Amino acid sequence: STFQAYLKEHYKKICECLEPVIGVKAKEDIGQAMVLLMHHQGMAAEFLTEIITLDLLRVGDQRLTFRGNSLATKSMEAFLKLTGEQYLQDTLSTPITEIISSEQDCEVDPLKASGSLSRQQQSLRNAIKLAWNAIADSHRHFPSQLRECFATFRERLLDISREDMADNLISASIFLRF
Repeated sequence: STFQAYLKEHYKKICECLEPVIGVKAKEDIGQAMVLLMHHQGMAAEFLTEIITLDLLRVGDQRLTFRGNSLATKSMEAFLKLTGEQYLQDTLSTPITEIISSEQDCEVDPLKASGSLSRQQQSLRNAIKLAWNAIADSHRHFPSQLRECFATFRERLLDISREDMADNLISASIFLRF
């Protein structure tokens, strides 16, 4: 349709205009709709790269990457759910079920701990190790669409001489929004 063609061609300007004047819920809805459209058109990585780059340049402080509720972060969240939800469930459902069924107390706040703090700290370490090993062992199954998107991020950041931000951007995508 004409509207789809317009969105595909002018998404960057549309997002720039909408960002300061819409609320978080609208950003979530619009981000999800744009990701679905762009994904269907084979343009999701390009779309995300452009709007995330705009967000990075607008915010300036890379420590704040994906910590806010911008159209870019909400779009990235939608893309991660769309392309990676099954991977996440396949990777973490077993270790999480094991952790929950073990009934080990992993509370490490000394004011809240009811038993031996050192034993509970070790229980937490064991739980983290179980989950981390599942993640490390799943690298071959990491969604190719996410790999491609992250590669596009790297290329774009290299183009604007900000390749120093690539690792932070990718890890923030995974750990803060996935």
